[in-house]
Amino acid sequence: MKKLLLLATATFLYSATWAQVADRDQWTCQGVHENLYDQLNAGKTVVIAMQGLDCSGCNLNAPHVDSFATNNKGKIRVWSALQLMAGSGGTCAGVATWQQTHGYADVFTFLDSTNYWMTNNPGAEWLVIDPFDKKIKYKGFDRNDAFAEARKISDPTSVGNVSLANYVSLYPNPATSVLHINASEAYTQGRIYNSMGQMVKVVNANSKQIDVTQLPAGNYYLQLTTNDKTVNKRFTVVR
Repeated sequence: MKKLLLLATATFLYSATWAQVADRDQWTCQGVHENLYDQLNAGKTVVIAMQGLDCSGCNLNAPHVDSFATNNKGKIRVWSALQLMAGSGGTCAGVATWQQTHGYADVFTFLDSTNYWMTNNPGAEWLVIDPFDKKIKYKGFDRNDAFAEARKISDPTSVGNVSLANYVSLYPNPATSVLHINASEAYTQGRIYNSMGQMVKVVNANSKQIDVTQLPAGNYYLQLTTNDKTVNKRFTVVR
């Protein structure tokens, strides 16, 4: 019985973690607006601190989150959903005080007075959302794990991804119009990243060729994902 309960719990956590998020508009107290899908469609991985780090024990996280957001703002967007605002009653004045105290120059900080993110994603403090399929790829309580997952998604050359020279070949390379793919096994999804680590094109599963006529000249990475590995191959587009 105990094993069944553990299996049921694991199954629930897995399915919840890989759920697709709904589109969402958020507004700051100053009327600044951001849309979740706009960020994802721009190729940015979105990290959401669902408690906004405003609990009394969370304040120590603030400098780490701010520096992470600043260092990765070209590829990752961090949202801080302030909800508790201890001692301020969850007001815009409390948000202003928080921002003045903790900075958050590159974090989109808003008052989540309805606890939207926590209500819809119970049992965690962090979400990491993949721009490729708009699904939650991390849901938990560990800041470092959330950041590591966000880096893995946003940087196809990051440590932890597999690069196997013999798994896939690309030709012609350099390419001018069509890039052909020869993979040794089926892949479920593909993405193309530019040299800045920004996703610029989605590749259909098991495609054998890619139209690169719309890509500017430069160096790119093709990332292919199977059930058990992620493979990255570099190619060049010339004009």
